[in-house]
Amino acid sequence: MRVRNEEAYKSKKEIVMESCFNCFAENGLHGTGIATLSQYCHLSKTAFYIYFHDVDDLITQCTAYVMSKVVMDFVNRVPANPLEVRKFFEELPYRNRDEHGAKYRVMYQVYTHPKYIRAGKEFLESLNPYYEQYAARMESMMYVPREKLVSLFRIYMRTCVNFAIFENEEELKREMAVLEESFMLLRAKYKVDNRIG
Repeated sequence: MRVRNEEAYKSKKEIVMESCFNCFAENGLHGTGIATLSQYCHLSKTAFYIYFHDVDDLITQCTAYVMSKVVMDFVNRVPANPLEVRKFFEELPYRNRDEHGAKYRVMYQVYTHPKYIRAGKEFLESLNPYYEQYAARMESMMYVPREKLVSLFRIYMRTCVNFAIFENEEELKREMAVLEESFMLLRAKYKVDNRIG
C-alpha cells in the first residue's frame, strides 16, 4: 500500500489552490468548471478529487487559502516607525487594489453567492486572530487600546476591500475621513497627547 507524503501533498494542494484561484480571477467564477481548471493547472480532471470533494469544496478552500495569504500580507506590513503610520494607512488601499484587486473580486463573487455565505462567515471569523495580532503590534504606535483598534482595523479593511473591488475613490475618501475622525476621537477619549501628527 502506498503511503502518502503529507508534506508533498500539502505543498501540491497549495499550488493547485493558488492556480485555481488565479484561473477564477482571469476567467470569472461562473462558467469556469473542472475542464478549464484542469487545463489551467495542468492536472487531469480526476486529480482534482485527490484534493477536493467536489467543485464547491475546491472553490471554498482555494478562496479561503488565497485570501488568508492576502490578509497575512497586510499583517506583515506593520510600519516599524510611528512616523510612517499615517502614510502606511493612506497608501495601503491603493497598493491593496493594485496587488490584490482581482483576488478580492473573486472573493466577492464567492462569498456573496447563497451557496457559500456560510463559508464566507467562517472565513471572516478566521480573520479575528490576525486582527488581534495586528492591533497588539500597532497599539504602542497608535496610542489607542488594542480592543478598540481591532474594530477600527476591521472597518478599515472593509474599506480597502470595497475600494479594491469597486475602485470608487470618492467613497474611499469619505470613509477614510470618517475613520480618521473616529481614530482621533478615540485618542482624545484616552487623553493621549498626539505628538507625531
